[in-house]
Amino acid sequence: MPSGPLTKQPSRRQTPAGGRPMGVSVVIVTYRNEADIGACLSAVSQAAPGTGMEVIVVDNASGDAFDETQVLWLEHTLQLDASNPQIQTVVVGMHEALPDSISSNHAMDESEDGLISGQRVYRDLLAVQNNAKKHVYVLASHSHYYMEEIFDTAYWRANGGVLPGWIVGTAGAYRYALPPNKTEATVAETNVYGYLLGTVKPGGEINFQFRKLEESDVPASVVSEYKQEFVHWCFEKNSALRSIP
Repeated sequence: MPSGPLTKQPSRRQTPAGGRPMGVSVVIVTYRNEADIGACLSAVSQAAPGTGMEVIVVDNASGDAFDETQVLWLEHTLQLDASNPQIQTVVVGMHEALPDSISSNHAMDESEDGLISGQRVYRDLLAVQNNAKKHVYVLASHSHYYMEEIFDTAYWRANGGVLPGWIVGTAGAYRYALPPNKTEATVAETNVYGYLLGTVKPGGEINFQFRKLEESDVPASVVSEYKQEFVHWCFEKNSALRSIP
């Protein structure tokens, strides 16, 4: 379920024709506006033809699924990516993880619409990986822990294939217990803070590494502003697995 604003909708980029340098960045914020978002996107696309442009749509927690307009826009963008020989890699970021992951108890699986639209998007991404031979990586954050290879599940192994996937919910929110089937993940950690560092290789492959942050890594200026007691509380008590007074 959405936990706040800016949830789960991936950014969608319009690939500049002919690989032109990016000249304009357009950010559209929307909330429960399926009736108009398609026309808005079309108008933006037609406003500056031939201009290097990116369009980022931020859906402000409209619900727990992708609507038809959003899926069609994403599929159009992925078709451009798949057909463009200059594009080697597609990285998709979202809030809730796509369905049938190891973290399915706290993801798009929680509603029928989320399950259907999420599986459709997964298969679209799988086609880019398997048919267009692009590198595809899928990142999510809704579950507040760290986990690797979240789509290496029996369902996806039997229904098309596995996409490289991560959950990186370690930026500072209340940290959750790991899901019951956590042992299926190659790496699964909670009660940690950190970030994912991606190193791009010449062929488009990305090597992702999780970098943990320890209490000693907090800058002195931050400790001075928020006080040592509070910083220590965040590391020791901000968790579903630890008692909080």
